[in-house]
Amino acid sequence: MRMATADPRPMLGVVRHAAWSDVGAWATLHTGSVGDARGSSGEGSFTVLEFLGDYNSAWATNTGVFGAWNDVRDASDCPAIDVWRQSVVDGSPLPQPAPQLDCPDNFGASSIYGGWYTP
Repeated sequence: MRMATADPRPMLGVVRHAAWSDVGAWATLHTGSVGDARGSSGEGSFTVLEFLGDYNSAWATNTGVFGAWNDVRDASDCPAIDVWRQSVVDGSPLPQPAPQLDCPDNFGASSIYGGWYTP
């Protein structure tokens, strides 16, 4: 657990595979693009959190897997939100910034990425 909001939080989606016959041998089928998790956000009072979503899923068949993940490659960090989040962690909350006024246009621009992958 980090107690400071100043450092980037690299995040990327990865789809991995292991055959039933060799469970310990994992292979990477896809590696996404790196983004900064600080650029994600919940709505309203949840802006204090980096919302990384609950969309990380995989559906497998005998021929492959569809993997889906929350992705922040297109999101930008908002320094005003970082300062505010840190003030909340420190126990002395500052007034909450207005993301639509105080942040880059793509702050909060997390997306769902996914694809079909075969081993």
